[in-house]
Amino acid sequence: MLLSFLRFAEWLCALTFVRSRLRALLYVTLIVCAFAIQIALIIQLLNDPPASQSQEPIKTKWSDFSVSPTWRAIRDVIDTGRLVRLPVFALQAESSSTRLDSAAASAELNKLGCMHFCTGTRFQFGTIATFSNRREPQFIEQLTAKGFEVDTVRVPNPNMVELIVELTTHFVIRCTNPVSPNKANNARTSASRRETSSSSTRVPSSHSEIVIHIVVFHDRPDHFWWHAPVPASHPLRRLLEGLPFVSVAGAHSKIEIAEGIRDGIQLLLPAQSFQASVEFIDCNRTRAEEFFEKNGGRDSSPNSELFRIRVRKLLLKVKMLLAKHSIPFWLSSGTCLGWFRQCDVIPYTTDVDIGVFIEDFRPAMIDEFSTHDLALTHVFGHPGDSYELSFLDVAEQLKLDVFFFYRESNYTWNGGTQARTGHKYKYVFSPFSMCLTEFLDLLVQVPCPTLPYILANYGGDWRRPVRHWDWKRSPPNVRENGVWPMEQWSRLIQLFPLPPY
Repeated sequence: MLLSFLRFAEWLCALTFVRSRLRALLYVTLIVCAFAIQIALIIQLLNDPPASQSQEPIKTKWSDFSVSPTWRAIRDVIDTGRLVRLPVFALQAESSSTRLDSAAASAELNKLGCMHFCTGTRFQFGTIATFSNRREPQFIEQLTAKGFEVDTVRVPNPNMVELIVELTTHFVIRCTNPVSPNKANNARTSASRRETSSSSTRVPSSHSEIVIHIVVFHDRPDHFWWHAPVPASHPLRRLLEGLPFVSVAGAHSKIEIAEGIRDGIQLLLPAQSFQASVEFIDCNRTRAEEFFEKNGGRDSSPNSELFRIRVRKLLLKVKMLLAKHSIPFWLSSGTCLGWFRQCDVIPYTTDVDIGVFIEDFRPAMIDEFSTHDLALTHVFGHPGDSYELSFLDVAEQLKLDVFFFYRESNYTWNGGTQARTGHKYKYVFSPFSMCLTEFLDLLVQVPCPTLPYILANYGGDWRRPVRHWDWKRSPPNVRENGVWPMEQWSRLIQLFPLPPY
């Protein structure tokens, strides 16, 4: 096409005998026109669909999702959070369904590919307290203006005793009668008259009510997020019954969260799904304050403060090393008593005590400890009976006792051995499970429920400090358990020299 234009221009110039300057100008003009025509043709070809597809207009994948009232409600809540800079994120990763109700999607919505937000009546999301604390009023105000009912669950800060400080731990957002956009103004008018405080919460009377539950995750020192339960007496508890993150408090490792799209809605998605954790229990700060008031206050002497630092360093090291081998442990004996009674270490003790179920024991843990300056000092018994290990943290000069527990049909026990005589002892406990807690700003486990464990080991007088403790006679749950055969002492009672310091 371009060559034809050039030949035409040359012929025209030769025919009219114009001057060379005009001929050059004409050449340039015609060349520019030729290029413009070619570009226009290319653009038209790119924009025009093939003949087989030109009969129907192109629709986006989620162009009709707005027919679902649940989809509209979720979109509005997430958009409102973005507007006031309060991030609302899904609790399930992309590979998992965020839909909590099992109602089957309609054939039409299935064809459109709406897999999460187009059916059901209850949905869960999360947010971070760092943002929600500052933006909660604007968030509630904007949602109320859009016709939603918004209630909050607030609980006292578990780490505050003298000051009563409440934390917002849950948002419950309801849309009783989802409205179409052309009825939004009427919805806003009626919504402005509603109360949003938890004291006036209304339990839904219709199964068609849409409930959007936002769990508020709070930062804790050991790089984890904590969430509170909805109290059993709270009016909203029945509305949320059966959902995760409602019945008990939990702790969760921090998860990377990034922008994504789900069912056509732009929102934040976690790299990994949030899983309902084992129960999290805080130590009782009120009980700890009462203990200190009766016993001369918290010991803040330099030696006690140094002991706290050493205990924390040792527990942090143990936690990291056992996690490498997937060995769970819990605070035991005096260390557990200190946490339960006074939310602190017992400063006049000289060691750290942990418990491990014998089925979780891995021989590799001994080598792992040894290569990280935890020298093995005692071995009592064997994995089949009354096994116990002791280590010394060379850097901190602090002893670690590892008690292995054995499960029977109706009780749990751990053993003890007197090195001088070979006598065996058994310490009997009611069966227990594990709960998470925070101790010295570390996320660790404790026996759950804890009080029966404490009563078994220390009796009803556990609130009274005891500086002189006979491990063979003082515990109420101790039982004599025979004697190790003397010919086996070299294998069952091993004492190693302390490493040089």
